[in-house]
Formats: sequence, structure tokens, C-alpha cells
Amino acid sequence: MILNVADIFCGTKSIGNEFKCNGHNVITLDWDDIHSPDLCVDYIDIEIDDILSYSGWDKIDYIHFSPDCTTYSIAAISKHRNKDGSPKSIKAAKADEIREKMVDMVYNIQPTLFTIENPVGKLRKFTEMVKIGDDFDHSKITYCQYGSKNMKPTDIWHNIPTLELREPCKNGMTCHESAPRGSRCGIQGSKNAIERGKIPYELCKDIRIAVEEYYNANIL
Repeated sequence: MILNVADIFCGTKSIGNEFKCNGHNVITLDWDDIHSPDLCVDYIDIEIDDILSYSGWDKIDYIHFSPDCTTYSIAAISKHRNKDGSPKSIKAAKADEIREKMVDMVYNIQPTLFTIENPVGKLRKFTEMVKIGDDFDHSKITYCQYGSKNMKPTDIWHNIPTLELREPCKNGMTCHESAPRGSRCGIQGSKNAIERGKIPYELCKDIRIAVEEYYNANIL
């Protein structure tokens, strides 16, 4: 079964490329044209109908979201947010607007499958993200369990019944490069934003296989 997949905030197209290389229809969306997304637009300005119109599809089978983590990250949160999480920068206010629209899209595209990926930080504390975790699934993973040299604790929200995420590792384990806070090692030491933003191939593959398994067992 060939699926219709939307990779939103696609960045390096980690998820999109995994599905495309395995024969699925993929549309990528990002505000930055550096990786030549199919739709280079502000997410706030686009609706599901716009994606369907551009692609010519009648539905989307799976959507992946990787929203910008900057204003939610532990390292930069004091610059962008007050202690209660409210925005104190223009960038944080925009991030909140994007988050609210993403959540609305998640609830309005059912039964389409979705994943949301973001480094562990403040995002998981917002009421609507807690609700998504309660209504569907929210798990913490570490990238090193998917072949990365970096630990990179990451939150995954999803509604894919067939997806079994790998157990996260712990600090001090040898499966990743040691990187205490402020270190020049690990993900903190990577000066290349493109490399920092890549989702490990093994995670993309596990997600793709789980989505395929779901639809092969539940052909709509």
C-alpha cells in the first residue's frame, strides 16, 4: 500500500526521505528553503486543505511534526520564556502560535497517524501537550539507542499502535559520547545545526515500518 505522508517542519527531511525511498508519496514543508522543501511557507499560513490541493491527494495517511525547539530548550529557555512558560520574546510567541496550530491539526486529522518529535525541554509541560500524551502516547527516547553517538533525550508523541519505541539509556552509559552540560562533546559540541537537527536513520525506519504495519493490517 502506497501511503501519503506529510513531513512538517521537515528540516533535513529525515522522515520524509525514509518514506520516499520506500515508495511512498511524500510532501515536505518548512519555512527555510535550505533543503528545498516542496512547500516553503510559514506553517501558520497553511491548512490541511492547502497540502491536499498542492499534492493532489484526497487524504494524508501520516503526518510528522518536528517543530523548532529553540524556545523550549533547557539551554535557551530563560532567554525566551518566563518561569511560568509564557513567552518573553517574539520568537517564543510565534512558537506558541505554531504549537497551538499543530495541536489543533493533530485532533482534526484523525484517524490519520502522527508523530511529534522534540528534544526534551519545556514543550512537554504545556497543557495541550500533556493532553496529547494522555489521549494518545508520549514517550521519552534517547538518540543513542538508534545509532547516534549522541544521547539527545527526545520526546515523541504519537498515535501509532504498532510503534514500539526503544527504552532510553541513562547518563553514564557507554552507548553515547559523554557530554556534561557546557561540554564541547555530544550534541552540545556540534557546531553544525544541520547535523544537530537530523533524526537518526534507525528511528525513521522504525516509524516507517510501524506506519506500514498499521495500514497493512487496517486498510481503509
